[in-house]
Amino acid sequence: MGFPEIPRLTGGYRDLLWRLVRRDLLTSYQQTLLGPLWLLLQPLLGILTYTFIFKQVADLPTDGLPAPLFYLTGIIGWTFFSESLITISYAYHSYADIFSKVYFPRMIVPLAGLLHHGIRAGIQSLLLIGLMIFYLLHGRLHPGWGLLWVLPVMVLAASLSLGLGLIAATLSARYRDIQNLLHFLLRLGWIVTPVIYPLSMASSSLRHWLLLNPMSTLMEYLRYGLLGAGYHQIGGLIYATLACLAFCVAGLMAFRWRDGRVMDII
Repeated sequence: MGFPEIPRLTGGYRDLLWRLVRRDLLTSYQQTLLGPLWLLLQPLLGILTYTFIFKQVADLPTDGLPAPLFYLTGIIGWTFFSESLITISYAYHSYADIFSKVYFPRMIVPLAGLLHHGIRAGIQSLLLIGLMIFYLLHGRLHPGWGLLWVLPVMVLAASLSLGLGLIAATLSARYRDIQNLLHFLLRLGWIVTPVIYPLSMASSSLRHWLLLNPMSTLMEYLRYGLLGAGYHQIGGLIYATLACLAFCVAGLMAFRWRDGRVMDII
C-alpha cells in the first residue's frame, strides 16, 4: 500500500485548491439575510447561550476566567475540529460526480475543507481578540508566553480532524450509516471534551479517562495559551501529539488505499 503522498500544490493544483476553498466560503451563506455576518453572530449567540445556561443556571466553574472568554475559546476550538471532520468525511460523496469525470489528486478535496474551516476559525478569532483586549484593559486577563502554544495546538487539532475525517470518508464510501454514527460520536465528544467546563472540575480518576481523548488536552492547552489558565502538563501534550499524528497517518493511508476503487462503490 505504501505511505500516502500529499499532492504537491503547484500550478493548477494550487489554483484548484483555492477555487474549492473560495467556493465553499461563498456558498456557505448564500440565500441568507445576514450573509457572512453569521461567521461572527454564531459564536456570539453561542457565548450568550452558554453563559446563561452553564454559568448563570448550572453555575459551572470557568477556572477563574471571564465566562465569555472561556466559552468563546471552547466554541472556536471545538467548532473548527468537529465541522472540519464532518466536511472531510463527506469528501467522496460531495464530489462523486467530479471524481468520476475529471482526474486530480483526491486529497485536494479534504485539504480544501480543512482550509475552509481554518479560515472561518480565523475570522471568528477576531471576536476573541476583541474580547481579550477588552478584558486585558480591565485587568482581568494576563496572557503570557503560553501564547506560543496556540498555533501548534490548532495544527494538532487540524491533523486529528483530517485523520479521523479521512477514515470516516473511507468507511462511509461503502457504509452510509457511518455518517449517522459520526454525528452521534461528535455529540458525545462534545460532552467528554472540556468545552463548557474546565478539566480541573473533574475528579482525578475521571480526569485520567477524559485525557484519553486527545481533544481534551488540546482544548485545555488552547485556553492556557490564550487565557493563561488550564491543564498544561507536558506528558498529556506528548500523548495528544502522538495520538493526533497516528490518526492522521492512519487516515491518509486508508484514504489512499480506498482511492483507486471508491468510485466503483459510490
